[in-house]
Amino acid sequence: KRELDAIGRDRASGAAELALRAVKALMTWLQRNPRQTEAELIEVARMLVEAQPSMASLLRLANEIALSADDGASRIAVRKSLSRFRSVIETAPNRIARHFSEALRRRRPRERWRLVTYSYSSTVLRAIRRARRQVECVWCSECRPALEGRRAAQELAGTRLFVHFATDAALNRHTCGADALVIGADSVKKDWHSIVFGNKVGSAALADTALFYECPVWILADTTKFLPSTMCPLTGLKEKERPTSEVWSRPPKNVCVYNFYFDSISYKPGMRVLTEKGWLNYNQLQHELASIRVSPRLKELMN
Repeated sequence: KRELDAIGRDRASGAAELALRAVKALMTWLQRNPRQTEAELIEVARMLVEAQPSMASLLRLANEIALSADDGASRIAVRKSLSRFRSVIETAPNRIARHFSEALRRRRPRERWRLVTYSYSSTVLRAIRRARRQVECVWCSECRPALEGRRAAQELAGTRLFVHFATDAALNRHTCGADALVIGADSVKKDWHSIVFGNKVGSAALADTALFYECPVWILADTTKFLPSTMCPLTGLKEKERPTSEVWSRPPKNVCVYNFYFDSISYKPGMRVLTEKGWLNYNQLQHELASIRVSPRLKELMN
């Protein structure tokens, strides 16, 4: 519980980092509690849902725990489920990075790329670092209020990439001269008649600006971020609870401060999605989402 509470408070780490941290905590818990009950498993699933409900990987992990409870709650079954989930999280970034690097080299073999990225995504950073010989420079911004963009800039610069750093509001202007906007996603889900990507607030406006200037938008996300429609009601439950003090600690009277962390980007022409399975088109994304098995216990948690 202490570890999951800490994950819930983490505002700087990427979704993949938090999910891997949660998996490790759960595997440690299993070692210490070899005879967990169904009720304990469902309680763990509930804590995962409440930790960061905007991050699909944690919701999918909660679903894996709930499915294990559905299937009898044996310790071996739970460990196998967690091991499979952990394997995807640990191996997907390298596979995505390889696909990304190959795409840059194949599309423009004699030219280097000018990229724009936003917020902090360990998957995106790994992909750009792997393709650094094909990259001329990277534009990124602060990402207020948590300022995780500074961490992204530091890590990119540490691999001898040339980084342009700006305020969030100024980043839009640089998409007109970029070759691609490359961002991660906290969730990939079906919403009504479209597929929607969850990301840091400001991502939707940045993507719209990029598409207006005919700059491709590439979204990098492993398949643990995929949420079927039945799980979508779980997302965004704590959006109103973000501390306003991060934006303005002592606002004057009659000033109401808002602090929303997450944004939604609807799939549009000009967008491409890269997973550990390769580049997926709209129909392939729909197929992946439809193939995910959801535990009935999760519906109880929704209520």
